[in-house]
This record gives sequence, C-alpha cells and structure tokens, in this order.
Amino acid sequence: MGELVLRSQQGGQTQAQGPLPDLNAFLRDYPRWVTPAFAPLKAVALGSGHYRVSLPTMGALGFIVTPELDIFLFQCDEGCHGIRGAQPTPNGVYTIDLAGEFLLTPALGAVEIRWLVNLAVTLNTPAFLDFLPAPVVERVGNQVLTTVSAAIGERFLDQLLTQYHVHHHS
Repeated sequence: MGELVLRSQQGGQTQAQGPLPDLNAFLRDYPRWVTPAFAPLKAVALGSGHYRVSLPTMGALGFIVTPELDIFLFQCDEGCHGIRGAQPTPNGVYTIDLAGEFLLTPALGAVEIRWLVNLAVTLNTPAFLDFLPAPVVERVGNQVLTTVSAAIGERFLDQLLTQYHVHHHS
C-alpha cells in the first residue's frame, strides 16, 4: 500500500441578519445547532463542543471506508469561532486533519461571516492503485475531496444560518 495525501481549502463570505452578540450566543449554544447543521450526516454529541460526525460509506474495488470525524468547536474571541477535527481512533486506513474558523464582523443590521476550512486526508491506498500514475490518482482524489467538502460545507453553512434565523426570530 502507498500513502496518498489529499488537501482541500474552502472559504467564503455570507451574512446573518441580527446583532453580533446574538449570533455569538447562538454559536456558543452547540446543542441548538450542530446536529441540524450537519444533517443528513449523523452528528452525535460526546461532550461540550465535541461531536462525532459520520459520513456515508464510500469506496470501490474492495477499498471501502466509512469515515468518522471527531470535531471540537470553540470560541477564539468575541468575533471568532473555531473548529478542529480528526478521526476518532487510528484505523490504519486514513487520517484526517481539519481546521477552520468563522470570523464575525458587525455590519448594518447584520453580521458579516467570513469562513475558512482546511482539510487534509491521508489515505493508505490499496496496492492496485500503485499501478496508476501517482499524479493522476492525486489529482482525481483532490478533485473528489474538494467536491465533497464543498458540498458538505455549503449545506452546513446554509443549515446553520437557517437554524440561527429560526431561533433568532422565534
């Protein structure tokens, strides 16, 4: 088996209606938003700001994996919230390193949200991939990781903001 390191960086900017203190308070109330924000992925609370997220089973040609990720959420300061993640237990198949942040800035009647997430996945690949050109395998792997992480990130942010607006306006 070889080792394949895949990387993805996602980022963007959006707005949430309402004052900064309300959004900060909401983001600190993890049980209120984490599980719905990760749906349809399964997110189970393991402690304050600590969740295990299970992704769907994926793979092909006898290389099948059901990725799990332990995430840790924290507030850096009044306008910054962070996320770190890694696989829950070493399994010899993959390792995950996730780091991200949400930077919040007050705007007129709203909060500007800038976010950035860096994800690295190291796979111990099956021997049959050794017969393929390494640059091709790496390029395809990075494209898949970027596509999957972008879809999960967009859905996560959309559902997070939906939860905030539902709770903020109720």
